[in-house]
Amino acid sequence: MAMLLSGAACSAAAAAQGAPTPARAIALEASGQLAAAEDAWRAMSRGPDSLRGRVERLRMTRVRGAGDAIMPDLEAIIAAVDARGGPRTASDAHALAIAARLLGRTNPARFKDALRFYDRALALDPARLDARAELGELFLEKFNFADARTTLAQVLQANPRHPRALAAMVRLDMVDPRPAPAGDPLQQLLAVDPSSADGHSLAARRLIDAEQYDAAGTEARRGLVADSTAPAPWIAIAAARWLANDSTGHRAALQRAHQRLPGSAQAEVELAEVSARNRLYADAVRFARAGLTRDPRDARLLAVLGINLMRTGQPSDARTALEASFALDPYNVWVKNTLDLLDAYKDARTISTAHFDVVIEPRDADLMALYAAPLAEEAYATLTARYGYAPTERVRVEFFRSHADFSVRAVGLAGLGALGVAFGNVLAIDEPPARDRGEFNWAAVLWHEFTHTITLGATENRVPRWVSEGLSVLEERRADRAWGGGVTPRLIAAYTAGRLQPVSRLNDGFVHPRYEEEVILSYSLSAYVFEMLEVRKGVAGLRAMLAGFRAGGRTPQVLEQVYGLAPPALDSTFDAWFRTKFAREFAAVRGETRTAPTGEVRTELAGPLREALAAAAAAAEQRDWKQVIAPAQRAVTLFPSFTDPGSGHHFLVAAHTALGDTLAAARALTAITAGNGDAVDAYLQLARFRLAARDSTGALAPLDVASLIDPFDATVQSQLGDLAAAQRQWPTAIRARRAVLALSPSDRADAHFRLAQALTGAGELPAARREVLRSLDLAPGFEAAQDLLLSLRSALKVP
Repeated sequence: MAMLLSGAACSAAAAAQGAPTPARAIALEASGQLAAAEDAWRAMSRGPDSLRGRVERLRMTRVRGAGDAIMPDLEAIIAAVDARGGPRTASDAHALAIAARLLGRTNPARFKDALRFYDRALALDPARLDARAELGELFLEKFNFADARTTLAQVLQANPRHPRALAAMVRLDMVDPRPAPAGDPLQQLLAVDPSSADGHSLAARRLIDAEQYDAAGTEARRGLVADSTAPAPWIAIAAARWLANDSTGHRAALQRAHQRLPGSAQAEVELAEVSARNRLYADAVRFARAGLTRDPRDARLLAVLGINLMRTGQPSDARTALEASFALDPYNVWVKNTLDLLDAYKDARTISTAHFDVVIEPRDADLMALYAAPLAEEAYATLTARYGYAPTERVRVEFFRSHADFSVRAVGLAGLGALGVAFGNVLAIDEPPARDRGEFNWAAVLWHEFTHTITLGATENRVPRWVSEGLSVLEERRADRAWGGGVTPRLIAAYTAGRLQPVSRLNDGFVHPRYEEEVILSYSLSAYVFEMLEVRKGVAGLRAMLAGFRAGGRTPQVLEQVYGLAPPALDSTFDAWFRTKFAREFAAVRGETRTAPTGEVRTELAGPLREALAAAAAAAEQRDWKQVIAPAQRAVTLFPSFTDPGSGHHFLVAAHTALGDTLAAARALTAITAGNGDAVDAYLQLARFRLAARDSTGALAPLDVASLIDPFDATVQSQLGDLAAAQRQWPTAIRARRAVLALSPSDRADAHFRLAQALTGAGELPAARREVLRSLDLAPGFEAAQDLLLSLRSALKVP
């Protein structure tokens, strides 16, 4: 990793004629004058930075091809200083931290020493910002994002123009995106050092995310002005050329990077990470394997290999690579978490269907399989027919009862906000217990993620993220109008406030969000883009678009070729369509921006809808339910599709229920359930109201949906089984009875008996006989079961 210094500081240091300093040596190295930099470090053999000079000279020797041959010398330096009682100056402690960090490659215990030495250096000199920035880098390398962010923020608070800390913060934001109230660290880095090799290579990475591969190459070359051999820009160029299907340009750039990185796999690590970021997981595996031929002891490379083998459905090979990485570096949080997850799930059950292998924790397998297996096959039949593409391999679906485990599977760390993730033919999804009741609908997530399998496969993983996400949300809505979320006040407010990217740059809303809510709003908006495009050319247009991406086309060219819409026309056409489609909603809501004291810009709702909801809320707070109804109904009229908590529909349910008008409350609940597929409690309340009105037929549907959203509610499953059996809806009754059994009821004999009754009603007599025999095994004197067994023996002519 190149040392960074501001352009002004570089010039001043290079021009200095006095005694060599670390700043001068760093400046020389940053400009590619490696021999001069090494001489500068050597010249510090006397003076306060002599130990630093020795360590840095060894570091440079390693970078220039000595490899691990320097490690004994570094060990000797640390041993000698420790024998004298440890470092006495901040400079010496800093030097030993650098040495220990290097030694971690062959002696992982030295990473802990690096922390100890950095702490010592900062205790002796809290203003030693370079050491603090390096400590932040070390945390980042180990995927300890929280400590990395805190440490780097401390540096930037003391010096907002610190180049190394700014570069590390950019890298951190790429893997752990966070809103940046203080401004974009990349722009700040390039303002501090316009010739920064790291800065321009990171800017190129952003352009790669936006599919601007030619522009990425141009940007990366700006980082070669001060040092034409700097590896980071050449790696960025190699990545851009690879994604642009320019294998010749890729090889040439990679060769230039290798010239400065003899024996190092740094280029392959970064190429694998860029590939994975662009969902080219098989390419990531290939780059990682190629890197191992250059450096088989690179722990990070082995980690990248293992993670991407997991993503491509090769858990056994993944474990081998991850265990090798962990042996070399046991402090990489992602690797440790993933190995722990593999250990925890070694006993998971696999339920196989025609096209899927559904992997579920043993205690949940019987229950989840009742719903997940048929739903997966339904999604397969629907989406393969619609898009004319079928996966070439079986699809692996992994369910996780713990959201922390799912998060580790997805990104190696707990705390991911997503509900599911698709790695092509491998899907990972939260089970209902992973989140609070009513927070999400796992079935919609499964449908969404399998759509990714289709769009990724149909394009050989070259579909842009915003396209794949937009189509996945669109397909959710097509499968069930309560899924996928619709237009919301927050979406309209952000759109009117100019807080969303135009369609031609909507991918940035996913990969470089400017504020926390932008990603989720971009999901919803992108789905409407493809709804508009499907209106124009039907599913044939969507298929042609995916074919264009498969052929290597980029978004502007593909959309212009298929739909005749260049970027400006796409933006204006969508704007007109969107405003027309939701003219009522645009009249009800507008967005107003406010800047918080922290500098964060927020979008607040304004307009008639807010006024109506505020009036309904004020009356509800006073429990003046009659006064709630008029403003709540006005809110519904203004924005009928708004069904989230806090909507006019919810105020109407509360008011009508309090006033005893259950029919009116049921009408409001019907509206909520029609637009919100997560609202399990609303479905259950609607079923109760319909049952109270003696509408058992009308109660069955919402109760059935509630059992899908949360299959783990034994009371709901039992009630559903009774209701479905009474209406002779035998498939539903059988599923509900099997669900009750899977939930380990206290009276298993009765549960088996009731399942036998449902199977009998469906004409599945051999299966019914097996269940009634199980009932009698548990309760031999169960008279009703005995009677049913006699009846079944007669019907089956069993002696």
